[in-house]
Amino acid sequence: MAARRDADALLVQEAVRYIRTNLAGLPPVPELARRLGLHEKRLLALFRDHLGQTVSGFVSEERVREGARLLTSTAMTVQEIAFAAGFNNPGNFAPRSDAVRRAATRDRAPLRRGTRVGASRPQRRPNCPERCITPTRWSPAACC
Repeated sequence: MAARRDADALLVQEAVRYIRTNLAGLPPVPELARRLGLHEKRLLALFRDHLGQTVSGFVSEERVREGARLLTSTAMTVQEIAFAAGFNNPGNFAPRSDAVRRAATRDRAPLRRGTRVGASRPQRRPNCPERCITPTRWSPAACC
């Protein structure tokens, strides 16, 4: 039983390594399973049992994590980061997670990095001073 558990853990480690290495060009789950020499249902069961989440959920978290890392450590544009992290549409990356915005704010990296994908221009009342606008939107609670 322990030997099987160890073998399963090695399969999960190999799958995680493959996913992290190929985020930008990751195939769909059935093809991913085939490339790893597994049946799709077996791969799904391994992730559920060992990581407590689905393969697609793990992939989404890794893409956001990689995007946040690139956002804070490179001078790449948001569009370049989105594609490098495996998002097919940059618009899906910017609003994807609060973690990305928190990471950008924490390290004082500007979210725009050339392009503010997914962000709209702040709105405010006509006579409202600039100080009433938050970085992402006008807030009536913050308005004078």
